[in-house]
Amino acid sequence: MTAVVTAITNGYDQPKTHVDQSVKFEGRLLVNAGVDGRHPRLVAKEPKLRPWRYTEDDGPWIWLDGSFEVVSSTFVEEVLATSEGHPISMWEHPQRDCVYDEAAFSADLPKYRTQPIVEQAAHYRAIGHPKHWGLWAAGLIVYRSRCDYLADLWWAEINRWGYQDQISLPIALRAAGMRPHPLPYSLYQNPWLRLHGHRSEL
Repeated sequence: MTAVVTAITNGYDQPKTHVDQSVKFEGRLLVNAGVDGRHPRLVAKEPKLRPWRYTEDDGPWIWLDGSFEVVSSTFVEEVLATSEGHPISMWEHPQRDCVYDEAAFSADLPKYRTQPIVEQAAHYRAIGHPKHWGLWAAGLIVYRSRCDYLADLWWAEINRWGYQDQISLPIALRAAGMRPHPLPYSLYQNPWLRLHGHRSEL
């Protein structure tokens, strides 16, 4: 059975009321799961990268950021249909296609000012990551298989550099020899989800 996994830590979001779905699925809402002195944003990455560890279902697994409200009764059904045959699917970033542009944008945001984003981008330039290789909005991820190798690479980058995972994801994907299958519509314009601001942006 399909599992839809969401995590909310330290009150960054409030649980949303979602519409009933046209197909059966298991919903798992993890609240303050594993908070142990680490930053809540970092804690939430673990189920995001490996949702299969938080459910007994055999997949597929849908990761859904806590800022989303499901507004379509066919969300799960349609997401599964469009991701068929692909190990990982997500939306392309709606505004940028380059980690260096994303790093420049993110570096001055209050929620990332404690993160070494400038140094991170410089490191990626030094190791030869190409400009405009791709950028993805990772609030909705459909996993059709257990992408543990990708998760290992992505988790290593997050732990080394910080929790702005949109910057580290392309590096992990390229190292794993993967590209996500693009989901239809976009982060801001789609019939499935309504995006709400996080309660805290710090």
